[in-house]
Amino acid sequence: MPGSADAHHWIALAQLRLGDRASALAEEEATLALDPRHGAARSLRAGLLFSSGRKDEGVQSLADAVAADPLNQALRVSYADLLADAGRAADAEAEYRR
Repeated sequence: MPGSADAHHWIALAQLRLGDRASALAEEEATLALDPRHGAARSLRAGLLFSSGRKDEGVQSLADAVAADPLNQALRVSYADLLADAGRAADAEAEYRR
């Protein structure tokens, strides 16, 4: 199902479980090309970027996701978690409180 954003996201999850982070990231890129607002894909993509050393890009990716969908609480929590992991405690606390 090459036209299904959800199918690409599930493949990304499977690739991640298999330990293939690069393929997981590529699948999330495909997911977001089909559905730029896919919250779970945006969150996983940000985490993959962050954990691969592209920390600023991962944080910015989730900041953009939250800006695009400010009522999505799951994205906000993921964003706050990433801020905390980045050592930005004050920003993380502010985001958790929102």
